[in-house]
Amino acid sequence: MALDLLPTAVLCDVAPEPIVLLPRVKRLWKGATVAGRALTVWTPPGEHLSVLHALEQARAGDVLVVDCKGSLATALWGSRLSRIALERGIVGLVVDGAVRDLDEMEEMGFPVFGVGVVPTKPGREVPGEVGMPIECAGRHVATGDAIYADGDGVVVVPARIHDEVVVKARAALEQELVDIAAETGRPRPPQP
Repeated sequence: MALDLLPTAVLCDVAPEPIVLLPRVKRLWKGATVAGRALTVWTPPGEHLSVLHALEQARAGDVLVVDCKGSLATALWGSRLSRIALERGIVGLVVDGAVRDLDEMEEMGFPVFGVGVVPTKPGREVPGEVGMPIECAGRHVATGDAIYADGDGVVVVPARIHDEVVVKARAALEQELVDIAAETGRPRPPQP
């Protein structure tokens, strides 16, 4: 199921608990946004064998969420994996670590949120885990949680509160339109 993109700031405003990842994880190219269901990956720093396994297991609409403890030693993702991900309908990547081939990923429009960019290739010897609960950039993430990311940051909305948070976020956005119309004296624009 595809998720509608909602502003991370509004989601944070209405969520009943903290949902934002540490700000070290940010969008790596201007204009990148994503909304989708998390498929979690834990990998030892510098290794990406489990990232490759996750790419094989991911379903259309998934966002791969990779925990490697903020390591910038090697890139865990690049343009080749982004092409494969796009072909499979994977909607983005959130990595508490590094990527490479950033210009190509921006050109193909694959949303990437991470700590940084390094050209160093990763190792493929030490396995990690796919689909288990992880701690990514200070926030608990489980497979199936909702991921929203934009220029303000990355949030994880736990599946157990997702529907409630989305209803509140949409109501807050609607109220914002009403408030703007009242302040400007212009009628509220029609909703599609």
